[in-house]
Amino acid sequence: MSEKDFLVRSLWDAVKVDGLEAPYDTAHLRIYYAATNPDTLEVDMSGIMPAAKRSPAPVVLFLGGVNIGQDSLRWLMINLVEAGYVCVTFDLVGEQMPGFYGTTPGLDLSALQAGVYGTRPPSIAIQPILDRLAVLNTEGTLTGVMDLDRLVLGGHSGGGTVALESARRSYFPSLRAVVAYAAHTVPAQVLGHPDGTVLECASDIPALLMAGTEDGTMKRSAARYPGQDPTTFNPIIMTFEQGIPGGRDDAWFVQWDGANHFGMGYPLDPTCARGFLDSEPTTDPAQTRADLTALVVDFLDAYVRADKDAEAALEKFQIDPPNTVKEVRRR
Repeated sequence: MSEKDFLVRSLWDAVKVDGLEAPYDTAHLRIYYAATNPDTLEVDMSGIMPAAKRSPAPVVLFLGGVNIGQDSLRWLMINLVEAGYVCVTFDLVGEQMPGFYGTTPGLDLSALQAGVYGTRPPSIAIQPILDRLAVLNTEGTLTGVMDLDRLVLGGHSGGGTVALESARRSYFPSLRAVVAYAAHTVPAQVLGHPDGTVLECASDIPALLMAGTEDGTMKRSAARYPGQDPTTFNPIIMTFEQGIPGGRDDAWFVQWDGANHFGMGYPLDPTCARGFLDSEPTTDPAQTRADLTALVVDFLDAYVRADKDAEAALEKFQIDPPNTVKEVRRR
């Protein structure tokens, strides 16, 4: 199906998250899908377009960062739907620390503690969302649209960290890949792990970790990790080299030259989150987003769809990356 054959549309939905107290117990979903406009009165009045007729698409569930609204990911979700995926984002407001509320990826801090990590998913939101998607896949506009046996987790910043930590087939058997930007699995000291710990992640899942050279937010967060030199501390590279088991050849690290922490979130919302800590990008953010999109699509097509052309494109990317890339690693 060509791009001209469909429109990218989205539907809103909501799901209760067990273990949370009202009113902070509901995740508000946005599901992006390929649609057609039959120009009927029903569509004109409702604004809801039927799904385009095509094979069920793999599902990308993308977790936003702390206090970063899901609309900051819309640009990427649209591009991924155009590439043949169904994409899901969500907002879940909760208490982040006593007296402070904001959006979260459903983080269960107790699941990250020493002696507990690895026994259950660190997000209590993912499974309820997947359960709700399974219902939506059997009724209404989205009937038969989603291939829930091919799931991708993605995330930005804190959402990327939770995606990485949740990327185990023992948690989610249908998981096929994980993608994260400006995210790592070096635990804060308060969680009780020994100094220098890097939590294992993506143990049996192809992984794409991405970072920007101008990530001021990450650099100015080094105080969470006593003993680290903020001028050299790079927890994303530590996660890639120490957190992901090597020797599989399906783990990738890409550093975008001149990109900052909030390069994944577009447009930037200056009224919340910690964008005020970030550095200014030194390359064209629009070009970085374009090249990042192409990379993510090739990565997903290669590892989720076993597309040979995408595999070849990844090989070329590793050998001859675009000018927006500073470094590519694979292990």
